Amino acid sequence: MGPRMKALSPFVDLNQIVKKTPIQVQRYLGRLSELKPDIYRSLGGKASRVKIGKYRKGLFEITFIENGARYIDVCFEGIDPDYDRYSYTSDTRTLLGNLGLDGNASAYFSNQFVTILRGLSGIYEISMFPGPKNRISYAQVMTDRKYEQENNR
Repeated sequence: MGPRMKALSPFVDLNQIVKKTPIQVQRYLGRLSELKPDIYRSLGGKASRVKIGKYRKGLFEITFIENGARYIDVCFEGIDPDYDRYSYTSDTRTLLGNLGLDGNASAYFSNQFVTILRGLSGIYEISMFPGPKNRISYAQVMTDRKYEQENNR
């Protein structure tokens, strides 16, 4: 474990993406790299037509359900030039702060494969996953439990 990192101003403010429409997300993240239709099936078995948009060359993959960003997948390896400094799990709170979220949030569950945080404003759950060299590589954001899937994408 290295020295604790200081939270900086957000390099990506998830509050500007969570529950926003495709047009609002595009204003914040820039042009879509790709947009494709898909079918989403909730835990209750309800199927809905959705759109999945990729932004910034696939670093963000956003599933729009009911015209809002409900699932947000973020690949950190290409976003922050200081990516290599985010150690899994010791820098999870710092990374939350750098995403415009409450850096004081506690993990709901954590092991060597995933850290799950709940209780963040406007977000049901954010899961962070380690990658090479035990760095935080990837995160999945789910805005509301009603959008939970059986296979939890």
